[in-house]
Amino acid sequence: GTYASKNNVTTYDVVLAMHGLLLHKMLQQDVITLYSADSDGYRIIPLDFSQLNNTSEMVQHVFKLRTHTKTQTNFPSLDRQHDNGVLTLFVDRQGIASEYPGFDMVFKINEKGTAERLDFDNTRLCEQKMTSLASGYINLVKAAVTEA
Repeated sequence: GTYASKNNVTTYDVVLAMHGLLLHKMLQQDVITLYSADSDGYRIIPLDFSQLNNTSEMVQHVFKLRTHTKTQTNFPSLDRQHDNGVLTLFVDRQGIASEYPGFDMVFKINEKGTAERLDFDNTRLCEQKMTSLASGYINLVKAAVTEA
């Protein structure tokens, strides 16, 4: 079986966790917050890397929060300041609302765990930064899949 099935999670959970790990390494901060789209809003998934000991624990934590936390329906405010970081939303199913106001980046992930599409707000983010983030993410996922 795959890494996901061995850990009783979905490929999407592995992808979310890997993205959290990438942000943790890039930003050098212990607490990273991920956002996952839901049929009627989104779920907030905070990861505290000072409390997570290994990849498998991280993936389990993402799965638990994604499946058991309350769905948020108030989208983030667009007029917030840049220094609050880049708000990235992950979408694992087609057919969920296509508009996600307030998020800087929206990653659409397919069943294989690949990002099918990356939409971002170019008034807030420069394309060069997005391209390097996306390629870093792709390399990390490849490495994780190879390791698993």
